[in-house]
Amino acid sequence: MSEGQRILELDENLEFQRREWQVQRIAGGVLTVFVAAAGLGLFGSGPLSHAQAGTASAPIWVQYERFVRTGTSFRMRVQCQSPERSPHNEALLRISRAYFDSIRIDRLTPEPISIDLEPDVAILRFAAPLDEAGPASYVFDVSPVRAGIQSVELRSGSASIHFVQLAYF
Repeated sequence: MSEGQRILELDENLEFQRREWQVQRIAGGVLTVFVAAAGLGLFGSGPLSHAQAGTASAPIWVQYERFVRTGTSFRMRVQCQSPERSPHNEALLRISRAYFDSIRIDRLTPEPISIDLEPDVAILRFAAPLDEAGPASYVFDVSPVRAGIQSVELRSGSASIHFVQLAYF
């Protein structure tokens, strides 16, 4: 070798290189799954997020979002085929107290006459629908105030429906 030529000496660590490639493949797979889940609605609106408990012909059914973000409003629609009536002919809707305490109601249509809080349930009282034989529909615009998995029960008379919702940061 002449004086002007130098040999570049590199330490090769093939085992380290293989591990690095494996980590890159795993990270790429995780990123792909994350992007696909976001596109399908895991972190907001999308087919995975929109859900319905019950059917339109059931005594009570609800359309809701499975995955919601704390502080962000979402819409929940509830329909009761034959709503429970109070002695004063008010339509009653009962919501599990734990869920009621975990949300902030931004808007509720129709507006309830009153809300009674009991240890296990919140009772919303509404003016009876004009067509007393027809279903009662309620639209909630709500925002979760804390993160976590919520088990929700809605009840009107003997009819009830259960669903689970995840609120995240």
